[in-house]
Amino acid sequence: MKIDDKDRKILFILQKNAAISEKKIAELAELPLTTVNGRIRKLREQKIIKGIVAQVNPAVTKQSLCVFLRVKTRSSLGTLRLMDVLEHVRQVMECHHTAGEYGYLIKARFADTLELESFVDRLRAIPGISGMDVEIVLSTMKESMELDVTSI
Repeated sequence: MKIDDKDRKILFILQKNAAISEKKIAELAELPLTTVNGRIRKLREQKIIKGIVAQVNPAVTKQSLCVFLRVKTRSSLGTLRLMDVLEHVRQVMECHHTAGEYGYLIKARFADTLELESFVDRLRAIPGISGMDVEIVLSTMKESMELDVTSI
């Protein structure tokens, strides 16, 4: 996995706007179009680019209630059951195994507190869940999917 400054420039542009045309990328990166085509293909083959997604406005989908849940399990069976439930809940955006008192950090979006309450009740019903803490986001100062590509 060897990339250079030209690849980094392409990645930077794509992270800002993945819908941009390869022709426009070539202009911005000051590279020939054929070079941009080949480099993007190489970045995909090397799994440096995992995929291209659209960021949908949560308010439009009526999922503007953003929450972070910390969940504690008391056994590996509890963890397996938690993962099985989370896999099928579309509102769950992220789940991270973490260090500290709570082993899992979950980011999810809901339409309202009733939908959140239903989800929390569903998690509490899982055998092996021994604790949970819910944080409701009041406002978001920064939210980004962009990674620092200077280090690769």
